[in-house]
Amino acid sequence: MYVALQQRSAEWHAWRDQGITASEIPVVLGVSAYKTSYRLWQEKVGLMAPEDLSGNPYVQAGIDNEGRLRAHMESIDQTVIMPGCYAYDDDQRFRASLDGMSTEDVVYELKWPGEKTWNDVAILGERCEAYTTYRLQVQAQLLCAGADRAKLVFGRDGEDGIEVRVFEISRNDSEIDEILARGRTFLDQVASRTPPPKDPAKDLFEPDDPQRWSAVARQLRHLEARIVAATGELESLRERRDELLAPLIDEMGAFAKFDFEGVTVTRYTVDGSVNYKKIVADRLDLSDDELAAYRGRPSLRKRVAITPESPDEVTLDGIAVSGDFF
Repeated sequence: MYVALQQRSAEWHAWRDQGITASEIPVVLGVSAYKTSYRLWQEKVGLMAPEDLSGNPYVQAGIDNEGRLRAHMESIDQTVIMPGCYAYDDDQRFRASLDGMSTEDVVYELKWPGEKTWNDVAILGERCEAYTTYRLQVQAQLLCAGADRAKLVFGRDGEDGIEVRVFEISRNDSEIDEILARGRTFLDQVASRTPPPKDPAKDLFEPDDPQRWSAVARQLRHLEARIVAATGELESLRERRDELLAPLIDEMGAFAKFDFEGVTVTRYTVDGSVNYKKIVADRLDLSDDELAAYRGRPSLRKRVAITPESPDEVTLDGIAVSGDFF
């Protein structure tokens, strides 16, 4: 059923909020990488505000280029493609805002993805995550529009103008039956304010005793502030130590060790690590001498041991140091 609404108008947003949209179907069916059914339920019952995507560059790119991509597909397919809103005749809570419906009753879903998604689509085709997600959105659109065929179109600017990857999708009654069944269950959960199960891998854990967690969280934040402050001081002390040690080590020349008034420096060479993964990959059985070819370059290291001053000694920063060392 066609619904006379201007997409992205205030009335359109209200209409979407009062049902379940085609773009929300992948969420309800648990295949969305961006949102869970529990989070969507929170939004529908007013416990959480929907995420503001107005500043998302990928979303904005899709909006900005939708008209260009639609015109491009009209030119390729020699047809007229009109955007519009539709609701499923038998249950108008199922709603879809189409990027376009052609004069041949073909639904068009237009995507303008980022580089990573584009590459996945170009390389993996129907095996990519974007296709798996959006094909369910398209099935929901076919349900609402009463159509049998659709084209899922991914586009981007190429060297010679817009280039596209087009997937033709036919109506799948078994998928539509699942969309209706799980969609109705979700809508009932919204109406009764009964939350759907959480996804432990994606949803946030909520403690049973928030007061205890709040008290511990305050302690942890206080400790973390102290750790950050102490870490900054520790780094400063280490830098000061290294500054003082550098000229002493330089004066050692070729000597490997010195031990002077509680300050010990030992220099030693460590062989480079063996690239065992490469050995396994090459399936080699090597002698120690042959193994050397797989080692990284040797590195020069040093070990420093300094006896801390006793409480009655003057701190290092308080010592008046003179001489050529500094």
